[in-house]
Amino acid sequence: MQIRYYDNVQWNNHHQTAAFAVSNYGTFTEVSKITQFNLVAMTRNATRLLREHILNAHQGQRDNDSSGIPARIWAMPVGAGWCYNDLAGSQHLQLACSGRELNEPGDDADPDFVEGKTSYSKNGLVGVSWIKANHLHQNSAYRAGKVAMVLGGTRLRQLVKESEKRGLSLHTSGSHLGGSIAGVIATSSHGSRLGYGGVQDQVAGMLLVTGENRTVWIEPASDPLLNDDTIAQLGDDVVAIRDDAMFADALVHLGAMGIVCAVALKLVPDSGYNVVHTKHIITREWLDRVAAGDYRQLSARLGEDREPCFYELTLDPRKGADGQITAFHTFYYPVTAPPTESEAIAVPHGADTFSDFIAAVQAQKTTEGTTWSQLKAHSIIDHFDGAQYYEQNIFNPSQKPPGKVFRWSDMHSDTLSGGVPGALHNASIAVDRGQLPEVFDRMFEAVEGLKPHFMFTARFVSNAAGTMAFTRFDETAVIEIDGLSRLGYQYIFSGTVANIDTYPVVTEQAIAEVRRAFDDNQVEYSMHWGKLGWWGDAAKAHADYGPPSDPSSPLSRWRATRSQLIDPACDGLFRNQGTMDWALLD
Repeated sequence: MQIRYYDNVQWNNHHQTAAFAVSNYGTFTEVSKITQFNLVAMTRNATRLLREHILNAHQGQRDNDSSGIPARIWAMPVGAGWCYNDLAGSQHLQLACSGRELNEPGDDADPDFVEGKTSYSKNGLVGVSWIKANHLHQNSAYRAGKVAMVLGGTRLRQLVKESEKRGLSLHTSGSHLGGSIAGVIATSSHGSRLGYGGVQDQVAGMLLVTGENRTVWIEPASDPLLNDDTIAQLGDDVVAIRDDAMFADALVHLGAMGIVCAVALKLVPDSGYNVVHTKHIITREWLDRVAAGDYRQLSARLGEDREPCFYELTLDPRKGADGQITAFHTFYYPVTAPPTESEAIAVPHGADTFSDFIAAVQAQKTTEGTTWSQLKAHSIIDHFDGAQYYEQNIFNPSQKPPGKVFRWSDMHSDTLSGGVPGALHNASIAVDRGQLPEVFDRMFEAVEGLKPHFMFTARFVSNAAGTMAFTRFDETAVIEIDGLSRLGYQYIFSGTVANIDTYPVVTEQAIAEVRRAFDDNQVEYSMHWGKLGWWGDAAKAHADYGPPSDPSSPLSRWRATRSQLIDPACDGLFRNQGTMDWALLD
């Protein structure tokens, strides 16, 4: 396999929030098998190619320096492109590490991912192998065949499909499985697995290519995985680092710790789950119980007196005059019975509302043809109610018969329903779960009077790993603000004479008002590294993780580990616009 470069390639991220021409766009030229039986051959080939890519980038940087042309040359790997903001993407040099999505089966499609799922081409930094007994450290607590070595561009869907063949699966993930392994850990992506952290908590070790001639294997000293002989064979001149603090620093890497070649993921048995979701009006007292972590008590109130392993709470952003809140509740319950059958289940998520709505509008526009008008578009957008649409079109409890058992992969789709990902504008805000009632009080007040083009969804994370995890509270509630995007409005108004640039994006207004209310009322919070709502504020990043002048601060520790991992000559290559805008790097 080789890397081939193309000039001036138009690129956009998955959610259509970034689009530009890339001067040099690299792709892997050959199709690889998802399953790689030889772990060492898989990683050696991958590290060789990534070192060549870094050499290419470094040479471009040297050429610019010698010619006096001021340009940032970043050796930017891009996976599935799920990041909404400037943490992913570079106009100078990109390497496409995840296989592209395919609408139809083709010669480069993996047949395992065609029927009923999104299909992906296999050319990329894609592959899964397994840690065997002869790979394990003498003090390792891991069992052979239970830890996967996964190349960084591999999508979660691809990993889960391979894992299920061995009776294994993920312990947690985000709502969708379309993201790449390296990408989801970069930003501490999370689900709502109760009593657990984010996707990065499943990482047992990482293989990083950090220079033209430097490759690093890093794992915690207190929980070693690989023996020295295996580490030495992963690539040429691999440096082994076993250090708990450095491993924690490197986990949430933000795309700046070199290129993530491979990640060792500890998996769990492929067990089954019951899914229960229901609409139930709540008051502040319910939020008090959520703040205390009384999930079983809340589940019992809804008729399920058993311990849930997952809880997601979606709220209409308009509180009633009597203090009542329209709420939608989703619970997963682990069961010992195996899955009854492999069948996809459309677990409802608030974020799916907006893509689905725009897909419905587009179908209506096609039907009406030339009769579509600016007046009709205004009427549709003025009467759109996110929570109402969610209840009527997405949230359908009758689709989920009680007692049916589903796999993790069955409960999580690859992408947003409706197939219009650019329709969603999304910010995620982490707060102390214990402050949740007061937090929602501030949020309801902040958005009062805005059109209901958005919703709130709360998920829960405990003791998340990673120095720079945005879920930084011991018990974290992550509140999603999901709503229509500017592109969503453009879909509705296209074909009319409306000047959409002057139309206010209500979701953007809601996020701004919520942040203003939090700041005015001294609510402690952090923004998701891979979502919207940042506005490039370095002051916020430093307030949460700095200041960099304090050597004991999380940001300083992250910087110090980065300096030890990366070849100093290549420091300038492993950056991105996000880390520069937020002044995480000088």
